[in-house]
Amino acid sequence: MDGIGKRKKDHVEISLTRPVRFSNKTSGFEKWDFIHSALPELDFDQIDCSSIFYGYRLDFPFLIASMTGGFKHGETVNRTLAHIANKKKVAFALGSLRPLISNNDLLREYKSFRKICSDIPLIGNIGAVNLYREFSESFLDSLMNALQPDALAVHLNPLQEVIQPEGDTKFKGVLRNVEKLVRQFPGKIIVKETGAGIGKTVAQKLKACGVQWVDVAGAGGTSWAAVESFRKNDRQADIPFYEWGIPTCECIEQCSEIEDINLIASGGIENGLDGAKALALGAQLFSSAFPVLKAFDEKGENGVESFLSDLQLQLRRVLFLTSSKNLAELTKAKLKRID
Repeated sequence: MDGIGKRKKDHVEISLTRPVRFSNKTSGFEKWDFIHSALPELDFDQIDCSSIFYGYRLDFPFLIASMTGGFKHGETVNRTLAHIANKKKVAFALGSLRPLISNNDLLREYKSFRKICSDIPLIGNIGAVNLYREFSESFLDSLMNALQPDALAVHLNPLQEVIQPEGDTKFKGVLRNVEKLVRQFPGKIIVKETGAGIGKTVAQKLKACGVQWVDVAGAGGTSWAAVESFRKNDRQADIPFYEWGIPTCECIEQCSEIEDINLIASGGIENGLDGAKALALGAQLFSSAFPVLKAFDEKGENGVESFLSDLQLQLRRVLFLTSSKNLAELTKAKLKRID
Protein backbone atom coordinates (compact mmCIF):
# COMPACT_ATOMS: atom_id res chain seq x y z
CA MET A 1 0.00 0.00 0.00
CA ASP A 2 1.42 3.42 -0.95
CA GLY A 3 1.62 6.42 1.37
CA ILE A 4 -1.66 7.96 0.22
CA GLY A 5 -3.50 4.65 0.56
CA LYS A 6 -2.11 4.15 4.07
CA ARG A 7 -3.24 7.65 5.03
CA LYS A 8 -6.77 7.06 3.73
CA LYS A 9 -6.93 3.77 5.64
CA ASP A 10 -5.78 5.56 8.81
CA HIS A 11 -8.50 8.20 8.34
CA VAL A 12 -11.27 5.59 8.29
CA GLU A 13 -9.92 3.56 11.21
CA ILE A 14 -9.28 6.62 13.39
CA SER A 15 -12.72 8.09 12.61
CA LEU A 16 -14.38 4.88 13.80
CA THR A 17 -12.22 4.11 16.83
CA ARG A 18 -10.88 7.36 18.34
CA PRO A 19 -12.61 10.34 20.04
CA VAL A 20 -12.51 12.67 17.03
CA ARG A 21 -16.00 14.16 17.18
CA PHE A 22 -16.33 17.77 18.33
CA SER A 23 -16.95 17.68 22.08
CA ASN A 24 -17.55 21.33 23.07
CA LYS A 25 -18.49 23.13 19.86
CA THR A 26 -21.68 21.94 18.14
CA SER A 27 -23.03 22.30 14.62
CA GLY A 28 -25.75 24.54 16.06
CA PHE A 29 -28.90 22.66 15.06
CA GLU A 30 -29.96 22.33 18.71
CA LYS A 31 -30.24 26.14 18.81
CA TRP A 32 -33.10 26.14 16.31
CA ASP A 33 -36.64 24.79 16.54
CA PHE A 34 -39.56 24.63 14.13
CA ILE A 35 -42.91 26.19 15.03
CA HIS A 36 -45.20 23.21 15.50
CA SER A 37 -48.44 23.15 13.50
CA ALA A 38 -51.23 21.35 15.35
CA LEU A 39 -53.37 21.64 12.20
CA PRO A 40 -51.24 20.41 9.29
CA GLU A 41 -54.30 20.37 6.96
CA LEU A 42 -52.71 17.68 4.79
CA ASP A 43 -52.40 13.91 4.79
CA PHE A 44 -49.06 12.34 5.60
CA ASP A 45 -49.09 10.33 2.37
CA GLN A 46 -49.43 13.58 0.38
CA ILE A 47 -45.97 14.75 1.40
CA ASP A 48 -43.34 14.94 -1.34
CA CYS A 49 -39.75 15.50 -0.22
CA SER A 50 -38.16 14.77 -3.60
CA SER A 51 -35.72 17.21 -5.18
CA ILE A 52 -33.70 17.73 -8.35
CA PHE A 53 -29.89 17.75 -8.22
CA TYR A 54 -27.78 17.90 -11.38
CA GLY A 55 -30.76 16.82 -13.44
CA TYR A 56 -31.62 13.74 -11.37
CA ARG A 57 -34.69 13.31 -9.23
CA LEU A 58 -33.72 12.36 -5.67
CA ASP A 59 -36.22 10.75 -3.31
CA PHE A 60 -35.04 13.29 -0.76
CA PRO A 61 -32.26 15.91 -0.91
CA PHE A 62 -29.36 13.95 0.58
CA LEU A 63 -25.76 13.34 -0.48
CA ILE A 64 -23.62 10.53 0.89
CA ALA A 65 -20.43 12.52 1.41
CA SER A 66 -17.00 11.36 0.28
CA MET A 67 -15.23 9.40 2.99
CA THR A 68 -13.13 6.53 1.63
CA GLY A 69 -10.83 5.85 -1.28
CA GLY A 70 -7.37 4.76 -2.22
CA PHE A 71 -7.09 1.43 -0.41
CA LYS A 72 -8.63 -1.99 -0.95
CA HIS A 73 -11.24 -2.08 1.82
CA GLY A 74 -12.11 1.56 1.15
CA GLU A 75 -13.05 0.77 -2.44
CA THR A 76 -15.25 -2.09 -1.23
CA VAL A 77 -17.04 0.30 1.11
CA ASN A 78 -17.29 2.92 -1.65
CA ARG A 79 -18.80 0.48 -4.10
CA THR A 80 -21.32 -0.85 -1.57
CA LEU A 81 -22.41 2.65 -0.58
CA ALA A 82 -22.76 3.60 -4.26
CA HIS A 83 -25.12 0.66 -4.85
CA ILE A 84 -27.19 1.65 -1.82
CA ALA A 85 -27.29 5.30 -2.89
CA ASN A 86 -28.57 4.34 -6.33
CA LYS A 87 -31.20 2.05 -4.78
CA LYS A 88 -32.38 4.71 -2.30
CA LYS A 89 -32.16 7.52 -4.89
CA VAL A 90 -29.77 9.84 -3.07
CA ALA A 91 -26.62 11.47 -4.45
CA PHE A 92 -23.21 9.87 -3.97
CA ALA A 93 -19.70 11.35 -3.68
CA LEU A 94 -16.56 9.32 -4.33
CA GLY A 95 -13.58 9.37 -2.00
CA SER A 96 -10.49 11.34 -2.94
CA LEU A 97 -9.38 10.85 -6.55
CA ARG A 98 -5.77 11.73 -5.72
CA PRO A 99 -4.65 8.05 -5.47
CA LEU A 100 -5.64 7.64 -9.14
CA ILE A 101 -2.66 9.75 -10.22
CA SER A 102 -0.26 6.86 -9.69
CA ASN A 103 -2.58 3.85 -9.85
CA ASN A 104 -4.04 2.89 -13.23
CA ASP A 105 -5.65 -0.22 -11.76
CA LEU A 106 -7.57 1.97 -9.34
CA LEU A 107 -8.65 4.23 -12.19
CA ARG A 108 -10.13 1.23 -14.01
CA GLU A 109 -12.00 0.29 -10.84
CA TYR A 110 -13.37 3.82 -10.43
CA LYS A 111 -14.82 3.73 -13.93
CA SER A 112 -17.39 1.21 -12.67
CA PHE A 113 -19.02 3.81 -10.42
CA ARG A 114 -20.74 5.55 -13.31
CA LYS A 115 -22.59 2.30 -14.11
CA ILE A 116 -23.40 1.72 -10.45
CA CYS A 117 -24.73 5.26 -10.05
CA SER A 118 -26.87 5.08 -13.17
CA ASP A 119 -29.87 6.92 -11.73
CA ILE A 120 -28.26 9.39 -9.34
CA PRO A 121 -25.68 12.19 -9.39
CA LEU A 122 -22.09 10.96 -9.06
CA ILE A 123 -19.66 13.46 -7.56
CA GLY A 124 -15.87 13.28 -7.88
CA ASN A 125 -13.58 14.68 -5.20
CA ILE A 126 -10.14 16.30 -5.35
CA GLY A 127 -8.10 18.63 -3.16
CA ALA A 128 -7.93 22.31 -4.10
CA VAL A 129 -4.28 22.50 -3.09
CA ASN A 130 -3.45 19.83 -5.70
CA LEU A 131 -5.11 21.62 -8.64
CA TYR A 132 -2.83 22.11 -11.66
CA ARG A 133 0.13 20.80 -9.69
CA GLU A 134 -0.46 17.09 -9.14
CA PHE A 135 -3.63 17.34 -11.27
CA SER A 136 -2.63 18.85 -14.60
CA GLU A 137 -5.22 20.27 -16.99
CA SER A 138 -4.83 17.32 -19.37
CA PHE A 139 -5.02 14.79 -16.53
CA LEU A 140 -8.23 16.41 -15.24
CA ASP A 141 -9.70 16.18 -18.75
CA SER A 142 -8.79 12.50 -18.91
CA LEU A 143 -10.14 11.89 -15.42
CA MET A 144 -13.49 13.52 -16.13
CA ASN A 145 -13.81 11.69 -19.46
CA ALA A 146 -13.00 8.36 -17.82
CA LEU A 147 -15.18 8.67 -14.74
CA GLN A 148 -18.03 10.74 -16.23
CA PRO A 149 -19.06 12.32 -12.92
CA ASP A 150 -21.90 14.83 -12.90
CA ALA A 151 -19.80 17.21 -10.83
CA LEU A 152 -16.40 17.54 -9.22
CA ALA A 153 -16.14 18.54 -5.56
CA VAL A 154 -13.01 20.50 -4.76
CA HIS A 155 -12.18 20.40 -1.08
CA LEU A 156 -10.60 23.22 0.87
CA ASN A 157 -8.85 21.74 3.89
CA PRO A 158 -6.21 24.14 5.26
CA LEU A 159 -6.81 23.02 8.86
CA GLN A 160 -6.40 19.37 7.97
CA GLU A 161 -3.27 20.04 5.91
CA VAL A 162 -1.58 22.18 8.58
CA ILE A 163 -2.08 19.40 11.18
CA GLN A 164 -1.38 16.44 8.87
CA PRO A 165 2.15 15.04 9.27
CA GLU A 166 2.72 15.11 5.49
CA GLY A 167 0.34 18.02 4.85
CA ASP A 168 0.61 20.38 1.87
CA THR A 169 0.19 23.95 3.09
CA LYS A 170 0.99 25.79 -0.17
CA PHE A 171 -2.41 27.46 -0.56
CA LYS A 172 -1.23 30.59 -2.35
CA GLY A 173 -3.02 30.78 -5.71
CA VAL A 174 -5.73 28.24 -4.84
CA LEU A 175 -8.60 30.64 -5.61
CA ARG A 176 -7.09 31.42 -9.02
CA ASN A 177 -6.86 27.69 -9.73
CA VAL A 178 -10.48 27.16 -8.67
CA GLU A 179 -11.50 29.88 -11.13
CA LYS A 180 -9.48 28.15 -13.85
CA LEU A 181 -11.19 24.86 -13.03
CA VAL A 182 -14.63 26.49 -13.29
CA ARG A 183 -13.71 27.66 -16.80
CA GLN A 184 -12.44 24.20 -17.69
CA PHE A 185 -15.61 22.46 -16.44
CA PRO A 186 -18.39 25.08 -16.36
CA GLY A 187 -21.35 24.24 -14.17
CA LYS A 188 -19.68 21.11 -12.77
CA ILE A 189 -17.69 22.44 -9.83
CA ILE A 190 -18.71 22.17 -6.18
CA VAL A 191 -16.40 23.68 -3.56
CA LYS A 192 -16.49 22.20 -0.08
CA GLU A 193 -14.70 22.37 3.22
CA THR A 194 -13.80 19.31 5.29
CA GLY A 195 -15.32 20.19 8.64
CA ALA A 196 -14.07 23.68 9.52
CA GLY A 197 -16.72 25.58 7.56
CA ILE A 198 -17.11 28.05 4.70
CA GLY A 199 -18.33 31.47 5.79
CA LYS A 200 -19.81 34.35 3.84
CA THR A 201 -16.53 36.04 2.87
CA VAL A 202 -15.06 32.90 1.31
CA ALA A 203 -18.38 31.99 -0.34
CA GLN A 204 -18.53 35.43 -1.96
CA LYS A 205 -15.04 34.95 -3.39
CA LEU A 206 -16.05 31.55 -4.75
CA LYS A 207 -19.20 32.95 -6.33
CA ALA A 208 -17.17 35.74 -7.93
CA CYS A 209 -15.05 33.17 -9.74
CA GLY A 210 -18.10 31.28 -11.02
CA VAL A 211 -18.72 28.58 -8.40
CA GLN A 212 -22.43 27.72 -8.28
CA TRP A 213 -22.48 25.11 -5.50
CA VAL A 214 -20.82 25.37 -2.07
CA ASP A 215 -20.80 22.63 0.57
CA VAL A 216 -20.30 24.56 3.81
CA ALA A 217 -19.02 21.47 5.72
CA GLY A 218 -19.08 23.26 9.05
CA ALA A 219 -17.75 22.45 12.50
CA GLY A 220 -19.68 20.18 14.82
CA GLY A 221 -19.22 16.73 13.35
CA THR A 222 -15.85 15.07 12.84
CA SER A 223 -12.78 17.10 13.76
CA TRP A 224 -10.22 16.46 11.04
CA ALA A 225 -7.63 18.24 13.15
CA ALA A 226 -8.16 15.47 15.71
CA VAL A 227 -8.13 12.73 13.05
CA GLU A 228 -4.79 13.90 11.66
CA SER A 229 -3.39 14.47 15.13
CA PHE A 230 -4.07 10.87 16.14
CA ARG A 231 -1.69 9.81 13.36
CA LYS A 232 1.19 11.36 15.34
CA ASN A 233 3.11 10.37 18.45
CA ASP A 234 3.33 13.93 19.78
CA ARG A 235 -0.08 15.61 19.66
CA GLN A 236 0.33 18.37 22.22
CA ALA A 237 0.61 21.24 19.72
CA ASP A 238 -2.50 20.06 17.85
CA ILE A 239 -4.98 19.81 20.73
CA PRO A 240 -6.03 23.51 20.79
CA PHE A 241 -7.23 23.14 17.18
CA TYR A 242 -9.53 20.16 17.73
CA GLU A 243 -12.52 22.53 18.10
CA TRP A 244 -11.51 24.98 15.34
CA GLY A 245 -14.09 26.06 12.78
CA ILE A 246 -17.37 27.81 12.00
CA PRO A 247 -20.44 25.84 13.19
CA THR A 248 -22.53 24.46 10.36
CA CYS A 249 -25.64 26.50 11.12
CA GLU A 250 -23.63 29.73 11.15
CA CYS A 251 -22.16 28.82 7.78
CA ILE A 252 -25.63 28.25 6.29
CA GLU A 253 -26.99 31.48 7.76
CA GLN A 254 -24.08 33.52 6.41
CA CYS A 255 -23.89 31.95 2.97
CA SER A 256 -27.65 31.97 2.39
CA GLU A 257 -27.47 35.77 2.36
CA ILE A 258 -25.59 35.56 -0.95
CA GLU A 259 -27.84 35.61 -4.00
CA ASP A 260 -27.67 32.91 -6.67
CA ILE A 261 -25.51 30.44 -4.82
CA ASN A 262 -26.59 26.89 -3.99
CA LEU A 263 -25.69 25.37 -0.64
CA ILE A 264 -25.06 21.85 0.56
CA ALA A 265 -25.13 21.54 4.34
CA SER A 266 -22.79 19.10 6.05
CA GLY A 267 -20.97 18.92 9.35
CA GLY A 268 -22.67 17.26 12.30
CA ILE A 269 -25.93 16.35 10.55
CA GLU A 270 -27.06 13.27 12.44
CA ASN A 271 -30.72 12.86 11.47
CA GLY A 272 -33.53 14.09 9.26
CA LEU A 273 -34.55 16.80 11.72
CA ASP A 274 -31.06 18.33 11.46
CA GLY A 275 -31.35 18.05 7.68
CA ALA A 276 -34.75 19.76 7.67
CA LYS A 277 -33.38 22.64 9.73
CA ALA A 278 -30.49 22.98 7.28
CA LEU A 279 -32.95 23.19 4.39
CA ALA A 280 -35.15 25.71 6.21
CA LEU A 281 -32.07 27.84 6.94
CA GLY A 282 -31.24 28.02 3.23
CA ALA A 283 -29.48 24.87 2.04
CA GLN A 284 -30.68 22.95 -1.02
CA LEU A 285 -29.18 19.60 0.04
CA PHE A 286 -27.84 18.07 3.23
CA SER A 287 -25.03 15.58 3.55
CA SER A 288 -23.31 13.26 6.03
CA ALA A 289 -20.28 11.01 6.10
CA PHE A 290 -19.55 9.65 9.57
CA PRO A 291 -23.13 8.50 10.42
CA VAL A 292 -23.21 6.56 7.14
CA LEU A 293 -19.78 5.04 7.75
CA LYS A 294 -20.74 4.13 11.32
CA ALA A 295 -23.98 2.49 10.16
CA PHE A 296 -22.02 0.44 7.63
CA ASP A 297 -19.37 -0.52 10.18
CA GLU A 298 -21.95 -1.68 12.71
CA LYS A 299 -24.63 -3.30 10.56
CA GLY A 300 -23.37 -3.42 6.97
CA GLU A 301 -25.64 -2.72 4.01
CA ASN A 302 -28.80 -3.13 6.07
CA GLY A 303 -27.53 -0.56 8.54
CA VAL A 304 -26.95 2.04 5.83
CA GLU A 305 -30.32 1.37 4.19
CA SER A 306 -32.05 1.71 7.56
CA PHE A 307 -30.19 4.95 8.27
CA LEU A 308 -31.25 6.44 4.92
CA SER A 309 -34.85 5.26 5.38
CA ASP A 310 -34.92 6.88 8.82
CA LEU A 311 -33.52 10.14 7.41
CA GLN A 312 -36.25 10.29 4.80
CA LEU A 313 -38.98 9.39 7.30
CA GLN A 314 -37.76 12.03 9.75
CA LEU A 315 -37.69 14.66 7.02
CA ARG A 316 -41.24 13.75 5.94
CA ARG A 317 -42.40 14.04 9.55
CA VAL A 318 -40.96 17.54 9.79
CA LEU A 319 -42.83 18.53 6.63
CA PHE A 320 -46.05 17.12 8.07
CA LEU A 321 -45.62 18.86 11.43
CA THR A 322 -44.94 22.22 9.79
CA SER A 323 -47.85 21.99 7.31
CA SER A 324 -45.38 21.69 4.43
CA LYS A 325 -46.54 19.58 1.50
CA ASN A 326 -43.14 19.76 -0.21
CA LEU A 327 -39.65 21.18 0.20
CA ALA A 328 -40.60 24.53 -1.31
CA GLU A 329 -43.14 24.97 1.46
CA LEU A 330 -40.62 23.81 4.08
CA THR A 331 -38.37 26.76 3.19
CA LYS A 332 -41.25 29.00 4.29
CA ALA A 333 -41.74 27.16 7.58
CA LYS A 334 -40.85 29.23 10.60
CA LEU A 335 -37.77 28.42 12.64
CA LYS A 336 -37.18 30.04 15.99
CA ARG A 337 -33.82 30.43 17.65
CA ILE A 338 -33.69 28.89 21.13
CA ASP A 339 -31.92 31.19 23.58
